[in-house]
Amino acid sequence: MKSFRVLLGVMVCAALLAPVTTWAQDDQASLIANGDFVRGMSYWVRDQPCADCSMAVQPEAYAGSPALAWERTNSGSVGSAVSAWQPLDFDVTGYGSLWLSMKVLVERHTLPNSGWWSDQNAGSGEYPVKVSLTFLDEQGQSFEWAYGFMITHDGATALRNFFIEPGGEWSSFEADVFDASQWLGPLGQPLPRPVHLTRITVGGSGWDFKGAVANLSLTGMAGDTSGGGSTGSDGTSGDGADDQLGDHMGDQTVCAPLTAEEYPIVSAAEDQPSHFEYRDRLTDAILGVRRSWREPDSAVKVDAANRAINPFGYLLAADAGGTTYTLYYHDSVLISDVSSFYPVAVNSSGTDFRLLLDTVSQPATLIVMPETVANVDTQTFFWIAPVYAGDDLVEVEVDWNAGLFYVRRAGQVVYTVTPSGPFVEPPVKALWSWDGHWVLEVDGTVLVDGESLNAQLGYDEIFGWQLIAGCPFYFFKQNGQIGVSYGGQTLPYTYQDVAHYMCCEPSMFNLSGNGTMVWFHALRDGMWYYVEMGAYPTQ
Repeated sequence: MKSFRVLLGVMVCAALLAPVTTWAQDDQASLIANGDFVRGMSYWVRDQPCADCSMAVQPEAYAGSPALAWERTNSGSVGSAVSAWQPLDFDVTGYGSLWLSMKVLVERHTLPNSGWWSDQNAGSGEYPVKVSLTFLDEQGQSFEWAYGFMITHDGATALRNFFIEPGGEWSSFEADVFDASQWLGPLGQPLPRPVHLTRITVGGSGWDFKGAVANLSLTGMAGDTSGGGSTGSDGTSGDGADDQLGDHMGDQTVCAPLTAEEYPIVSAAEDQPSHFEYRDRLTDAILGVRRSWREPDSAVKVDAANRAINPFGYLLAADAGGTTYTLYYHDSVLISDVSSFYPVAVNSSGTDFRLLLDTVSQPATLIVMPETVANVDTQTFFWIAPVYAGDDLVEVEVDWNAGLFYVRRAGQVVYTVTPSGPFVEPPVKALWSWDGHWVLEVDGTVLVDGESLNAQLGYDEIFGWQLIAGCPFYFFKQNGQIGVSYGGQTLPYTYQDVAHYMCCEPSMFNLSGNGTMVWFHALRDGMWYYVEMGAYPTQ
């Protein structure tokens, strides 16, 4: 039996009912009565609007213990639901954590996603197994936190509050729903600050489905709830950026030696790196020197990823031919058609991670986390992998309608990028984590925890910021010349131009890097050079 700790948020909307009974709010006691179902349906109210649905407590369904199970058949691909709910009456303002724990079983479902109705009507998803908690906010308005479980998802709907798990197997769900990374709606939107807990609901919805839950508990832990819900109090960052960013960026420990190799290619009067045919000027004698570092094979790529995800029970393996990969979880195949994956982000405590990957079969990018996999929110995803600043998850989201880009730290917006006008290429270029800070590159400006590095160092432009062997590397423009900085030191290389930020066909010549080296096309004194700089491991 696999155990999954969920690290993804969710939400909903519901109504207040008088509780059937009340019991003490002991920090160590479950707020749910008869969550193990040993007393059958006592304290629970069955809601069964569909005639083709069934729900009952099965005495020995989970490891010889009771479980609440439900099923729907012969739906004709028409949606409906069956659920059981329990009225609750608890003031949660004194809770810093609210731990929800249960065993989950998804047997089957025919609806291949979370349902179009929820997308169009602000619903919380149609899932074969779903749990939801209903709260009142500070204005007395009802809202909901919800999470669903599925065997597959075709990526055709937008909601992200679900977990993909192997069908027919019991798994464990455990989440602190008040954690900032959890306290989110179905589309990843922040939820209101909770004041009162009024209901818990479990059940299934969709077309044909079959599922069950067991050992359901909800435990409140006393603590500061000023951050309960991810709504900020004053909209400020609070990131504590260093007052002297310039000094901080230059205050480096010893960095690995950097090797620079320049190859003169062609006079600028004759040609420039702006069209496909220019690639023919880069001979194999040039590209072959550092190919193994510039283009590592699939085994090297998965090795770097596996060092990060292996402690969490995951393994990436390159398939024959090296064009696809298989993701395993505790030796079982989880995803068999991975086409590409992003760099892995791990928090400083080593207790959390994020891995984004694309597959052949699903249109949406997937997020792999400790013991859970989910789709990205396709409406706000911006093709940049998240990072951690310390233990805080940092992500870039986009609102295409408004044309705005947001940096979220621990679920809260800490920086907003407002483009100066219409754009072909988005202004946000990269997101990094370095020395406990988040670093964002935006159209020639580098921001460290939201503070401009350009302003601190007096540079007109900074671009190509990245880490080489763990040390900051970037280009800067000052007085019409482009220089190079590595590990806080200015290198003895200057250029009049470095190809970057180009769109469309010329973009193939934009500067690139991979953590070991950077390669780029640069203009100096009327000559275009191909340049590689790297901190190469000793052989």
